[in-house]
Amino acid sequence: ADAHFAREKWIEAADAYKIFCRFHPRHEQVAYATFRAALSYAKEIDQDVWWMPSAVERDQSAARDAIRAFDEYLARFPDDVNAAEAKKLRIEARARLAENDLYAARFYEEREKWKGAMWRYQRVANEYGDTPRAASALLRAAQIADDKLADAAAAQQLYQQLVREHPGAPEADDAKKALATRVKAPPAPPAPLPPGAQPPGAQPSGAQPPV
Repeated sequence: ADAHFAREKWIEAADAYKIFCRFHPRHEQVAYATFRAALSYAKEIDQDVWWMPSAVERDQSAARDAIRAFDEYLARFPDDVNAAEAKKLRIEARARLAENDLYAARFYEEREKWKGAMWRYQRVANEYGDTPRAASALLRAAQIADDKLADAAAAQQLYQQLVREHPGAPEADDAKKALATRVKAPPAPPAPLPPGAQPPGAQPSGAQPPV
C-alpha cells in the first residue's frame, strides 16, 4: 500500500490499505492504514483540474469516497494523531462537492435565471455550511434576492443568516452593511377626511365640553 502511495497510484493505494485493514483488523497499524486509505482518495481528487468546467461536471466519486473514508476513520479513531488533519481534509473534500452546485449557480446567473441561481447558492450555504464556500454563496444568494428579484424579505433573511452563521467571514461585513441600509419605511399618513367630517374623538361643532 505504501509503495502504491509513493508512486502516486492513489486508487491502488486506497484499495491496498483497505485490504490490509480487512485482513488484519487488530493490527496496531489499522488506524494508520485507515487514514492513509482516506488520504489516498483525497489525493485522487487533486488529479482533476477542478477549476475547469469539464472537471467540475465530472462524477464526484473521489470526493465522496474520501468523505466516507474520513468519516469511518474519525468515528473509529477520534483521538488518533492524524485526526486533526483528517477533519481538515474532509472539509476540503466537501468544498469540492460544493463546486458542482456553484458551477450550476453561475450557469443560471449567466442566463439570468435568477431563482435557479439563488436556489443553488442557498443549497451550497445549507448543505456545505462547514466549507469556505458557504459564506460567499450565501452573500450572492442575498444579493440576487435583493437586486434581481426585488425580494427584500428574502434578502434580509439571507443577510441575517450570513451574519449569524459566519460572523468571522469577510462576507459578514458586507451583509451587515446591507442590513444597516435597510431602514423601515415611515408609516403612511392618515387618509384625508371628507369635507365636514370630524377627526375621531373631536367634539361636534358647537358642542359644549362636559362640566
